[in-house]
Amino acid sequence: MPARLRLAVELTGAGWAREHLECGLPDLDAVRAYARRRGLAVDLRPHGAVGTAFTVTMMHHFANLAGRSADAARVGAYLNSLDEEHLTSPALPAAWLVRLDKEPS
Repeated sequence: MPARLRLAVELTGAGWAREHLECGLPDLDAVRAYARRRGLAVDLRPHGAVGTAFTVTMMHHFANLAGRSADAARVGAYLNSLDEEHLTSPALPAAWLVRLDKEPS
């Protein structure tokens, strides 16, 4: 993860990538432990794919530099129209969807 984020910062100056480098991301075991300590059920699901997310980030950056942000928005709209299952890599997700629920009593 850090190499991808460093490259994003170097090329785009993205504040979100800098924040992830400086602060890190929650560890899934830490999320599970947090839920357990509070008596919550936790559901973790992979979301997106690292390669796709990085490529889309770069596409938007370079499209903006080229004055083609409308074209990048069209590509983004197309990707958003696809079923999530086609854009998610369980082996290398871009993020995790976390759902915490009160466990039934």
